[in-house]
This record gives sequence, structure tokens and C-alpha cells, in this order.
Amino acid sequence: MMVTPQIPYFRLATIVTGFLFLIVSILSVSGYLDTKDENKLLEQEKTIIISELSEMIDSYDAVDVVNDSLGLQLNQAKERLLATMDSVKSIKPNEALISRYKLQLKNFKIKKENIISLVNNLKSENEFLKIERRAFNKVIKLRDSINDVIELKYAHLLEERDKLKAYDKLFISNVNVEGVKRITSRNRIVDTRYARKVKKFHIEFTLVKNRFLTKGLKVFYFQILDSKMNIIADKGTVEFNEKSLIYSGKKTVNYKGGEITVSAIISKEKEEKLTSGVYFISIIHKGEIISKTSTTLK
Repeated sequence: MMVTPQIPYFRLATIVTGFLFLIVSILSVSGYLDTKDENKLLEQEKTIIISELSEMIDSYDAVDVVNDSLGLQLNQAKERLLATMDSVKSIKPNEALISRYKLQLKNFKIKKENIISLVNNLKSENEFLKIERRAFNKVIKLRDSINDVIELKYAHLLEERDKLKAYDKLFISNVNVEGVKRITSRNRIVDTRYARKVKKFHIEFTLVKNRFLTKGLKVFYFQILDSKMNIIADKGTVEFNEKSLIYSGKKTVNYKGGEITVSAIISKEKEEKLTSGVYFISIIHKGEIISKTSTTLK
């Protein structure tokens, strides 16, 4: 008959207790290691968050903003980043806090992207405006240059016009006046030096050739005054702007560019009786006296 040895009860209890202690120790060590690893991971997350916040702050410092409103937004965002980074540095991390700061970091990134996008759009608009301004300035300079050329040309044309006006003058020569007794059937003029026999006045002159003189009809007015400045052969009054002229006769000739001999016959009124003395004759064109002469009757 085979006998099985019996283990004492206290020995079994000792074994069980030792086994349970071993299990508890293993679990404690495992929990400690897990906690240590978790804390290490949270510290790493904290470091990453601080690093990203610092990079975002540096990126804001590198942004050049000329718009006041956008610059204010940028400064406010930067101040929030600094405050958040200080807060992260001072905390003992746990999963809930790290999650909250990760969410804030995400929102900060979205805000940064929006601000940077606005800055870039503003820069693009500014560059476009600069290009437009440069183009506009070129147009203005071109316009000013053209205006300068036009003004110089206009001044030159005015100068040339004034020169032409100076040259566009009517000149006469060889003025001759004589008393007329009668005119024959063959239009031969019979002159006389005696006042009582004079029935007409014959005025003759040469219209000098002038290539600058405008071609066309030229109207000459004649005024004959006796020695007492009385008008002879009064034909009425003609107006030249603000001037008035009592004239004794007129003659219209067509100037074609060449020299012309102008001859005018002026008849005195029948009731007019001429007396001996000097008679003054003026030849007028466009209200200006272009020649004066006189003749003496006996």
C-alpha cells in the first residue's frame, strides 16, 4: 500500500500568500511602469505643444503688416499664444489638459492661417496697386510730355501766326489825288486845279504785292476833308468795332496775289461848292488809316 505525504496547512498558506504577493508586486511594478510611461508621454506632448506655440509666435514676428486693423488682430493673436504657452509651461500635464491645449493649438493654427491668408491677399492687392500706380504714373508722365510738346507747338504756331499777322498787312504806294473837271465818253479823265471847276475827285494808288497777304476782296474807304475839316461828298457812316467813320466813297478790289492799280472816282454833292485851299484825303482799310495825302486847289 502506497502512502501520499501530507503538506502541512501553514506551508500551503505560505505558498499561496507568497504567490499572491508576487502577483501584487508584478501588478504594482507594471502599474508604476505604465504610469511612468504615461507621464513621460504627457511631458513629450507638453514639450511638442510648447514648441509649436513658440514656432507660431516666431512666425507672427516674421509677418510684415502695414494694415492697422490686421496688425491689431496679429498682435492680439500673438498675445493669446504667449499667454497659452506660459500656461502650458506652468501646468503638470494630464490627459484632459493636454487634449484641451491640443484643441486650442488647432484653433490657433486655423486663426493663423486666416490671418496669413489676409496678409498675403493684402500684399497681393498692394502689389497690384503699385503696378497700377506705376502704370498710371507712366501715363501721367507721357501725358505731361505730350502736353509739353503740344504747348511748345502751340506757342510756336502762335508765334508763327503773329508773324503772319505782321506780314499779312496791306501796303499801298504811288498815291495820287487830283480834281476832275469831267470824264469823256472814252473814260478819259480831264483834271483841273481850280476848285470851282472840280466836280469829282480821282484817287489812284498801287496795292503792293505781298505773298503773305490774304487773297480776296479788299474794301477801301476814302475820306475827303476841306481845310476847315468839313467832310466832302458825305456818303454816310460805317462802323469798325468801336470806331465810326464818315466816308466820302469806297472801292472794292479783288486781290489775287499780284500788284494792282486801284482807281476810284468820288463825286461831290451838287450843292457843295469847293473853295480854294488844301484838301486832305485819307485811305482807310478795316478801320485803319493806311495812307494820308493832300491836294491843293486854286
